[in-house]
Amino acid sequence: MELKGKEEVVEGTITIGCSEFAAVETLAKICKTYKEKYPLVQINS
Repeated sequence: MELKGKEEVVEGTITIGCSEFAAVETLAKICKTYKEKYPLVQINS
């Protein structure tokens, strides 16, 4: 996801499904980084 334009509050819910075990660790790292940048976004898995 890329946001362009003026700074705005980003909030909402993202739901992610992942079935490959190898991808779970990478996905967890990405979600952690995303939550640090956008703390008002809820990530469900």
